[in-house]
Amino acid sequence: MPNISAETVLVELKRSFPSSYVDFLNRHDGGEWEHGGDLVVTWSADQLVQFNSEYRVQRLAPGLFLFGSDGSAEAYGFDLRSPTKPLVRVPFVGMGWESAIPIAEDFGDWCTMLTPWLTVGSDRVGMQLAEIKPVLLGGDPVDPANRTWLTRNQHFEYVRFWNDVVTLARSKSTSQ
Repeated sequence: MPNISAETVLVELKRSFPSSYVDFLNRHDGGEWEHGGDLVVTWSADQLVQFNSEYRVQRLAPGLFLFGSDGSAEAYGFDLRSPTKPLVRVPFVGMGWESAIPIAEDFGDWCTMLTPWLTVGSDRVGMQLAEIKPVLLGGDPVDPANRTWLTRNQHFEYVRFWNDVVTLARSKSTSQ
């Protein structure tokens, strides 16, 4: 994938996204935040297009645009099907509109509740915590042995693999 500059992405975003989000990217360009006790990892402008492509977002949930994650099983994004572009939370594995949960109508109001997340000295910055066997497919959500840390590229592969498994299982169940 060609390297797309943050400035180019911001020009494109200004056409399609709330100004509060573009302003947030201009000020912070990604980072790790806390929102009501939950981790929110926002991606930088130069990661947005690649990450949405690597996670196959448009194939799995057309009209969804991801901007970050909870550092684990769920992603945060905009519902671009709506003119107001509300925020949703969606699982990486089993991604689809049927599993999307609305979390805010307005990015500006939602992001005012973000506070910086302290990760001083963490060797896991930029990594994702993943379930070895996703809960959607019977994995234990509380067993620490069912969790592993993945690099971003490993997480792309992990999500693509398990979403292919879910898509195949869903297609078999609807064809019977």
